[in-house]
Amino acid sequence: GAAPGRAARKYAAMASFNEDPADRAAELERMLVGHVCTLETAFGFYTLGDCRYAIGDYKGAHEAWKTLHEANITNALTDQALFQDGRALDASGDLLAAIHAYNSFAARQPEEALVHFNLGEIYGRLGQFSDAAKAY
Repeated sequence: GAAPGRAARKYAAMASFNEDPADRAAELERMLVGHVCTLETAFGFYTLGDCRYAIGDYKGAHEAWKTLHEANITNALTDQALFQDGRALDASGDLLAAIHAYNSFAARQPEEALVHFNLGEIYGRLGQFSDAAKAY
């Protein structure tokens, strides 16, 4: 197989922000088909989630970020994937799953203010104002 550095560079090269997100997502999907999330492919899964989110494919973004955070490759990648997954689930309307993802992130990164703000917003939309006040 390819040397680890070569594969990582290949996935990183896919992160060019000058490309159309739909084109980047399609290319990453081709590259990641049949691959599990490893240190080699983690950035590809993260970028695939970003691309899918950018084109409004929130379910697809959730699938990519869920794959990444369930693989638990590194703390930083897992944390970021949990937070981003909360965003995708919120955007898709699955508020209870978004709360779960955000709470999982908050348990790992309790000092991160934005996750508490996002939780407060979701609780507010659900009419759970006591929980919203605690989150903020």
